[in-house]
Amino acid sequence: MTVEEMLGMFLLVVAHSTRYAVVAERFQHSKETVSRAFNLILQGLHSLVPPYIRPRNVEEQPEIRDCRQWYPFFRHCIGAIDGTHVKAIMPASVRGAYRDRNGDITQNVLAVCSHQMIFTYVMTGWESSAHDSRILSDAAMLLTFPVPQGVGRVELEL
Repeated sequence: MTVEEMLGMFLLVVAHSTRYAVVAERFQHSKETVSRAFNLILQGLHSLVPPYIRPRNVEEQPEIRDCRQWYPFFRHCIGAIDGTHVKAIMPASVRGAYRDRNGDITQNVLAVCSHQMIFTYVMTGWESSAHDSRILSDAAMLLTFPVPQGVGRVELEL
């Protein structure tokens, strides 16, 4: 099996929520082969994490520090944060919590991006019915959540 085939299988599963059985039929391989290919691509992506994910207590951003317009007000800013809903496949027993206002089954994903447009933090897995502030509050309590140097743990109260 070629790398292109494995990547195609991975993208069908991730981008289109296609089941392994459908991918196996399309690529004429067993579901076990599809699973192995999916895991190989996933491990490859995971190996890219260290160079692109910043550790906790990152330095002040030079774009902010060197700009008179931004520095006094955004000196501890290390990026932008936002949430989005991503389509997902869930077991029938929990599907209700993952149904969004449009009737789709989605996960609520929180992402932090630096000024260089590099993801510095991503939290996935929350049901779509969870409020963004609840997800942010949970993320802020984790040691992996990025915080500028010299700033203590982020504490949010709802």
